[in-house]
Amino acid sequence: MKLYLLPACLLFVFLASCSYQKLEFEKESGKVNKVKVGEKFCISLPEDHKTNYYWTITHDYNLRYISYIASVFHGTTVEFNFEAVRKGKTDITLHLSGYNEVKETKKFPVKVE
Repeated sequence: MKLYLLPACLLFVFLASCSYQKLEFEKESGKVNKVKVGEKFCISLPEDHKTNYYWTITHDYNLRYISYIASVFHGTTVEFNFEAVRKGKTDITLHLSGYNEVKETKKFPVKVE
C-alpha cells in the first residue's frame, strides 16, 4: 500500500502545478503580475540540467503576501509554485546559478489583490 502512495502524491503535485496561473517576466515593461488572495500561481523558466545551471529562489519576498509551495522540474522547464495569502506587493527574485556564479537574475513583481 505504501508503495503506491509516493507515485500518487507526485502525480498530484505534477497535475496541480500545471493548473496554476503562470506569471510572465517582462523586463522591459516592468509589468506587475496581479493575483487574487487564495490563488495559486507559478513562475515557469527554462532549465537544462546538462549545463549545470539551475534556477534558485532567493526567499527574500514578503512572506505576509505570498507563500512558496514547491518547485517542479518538467524536462526542460522548472516551475516555482506559490499561493497568494494576503493583499500587498512584493518581488520574487530568481537566479540562474552554477558553481559559485550567478549567470542571470530575474525579478517578478507581484501584487496580491
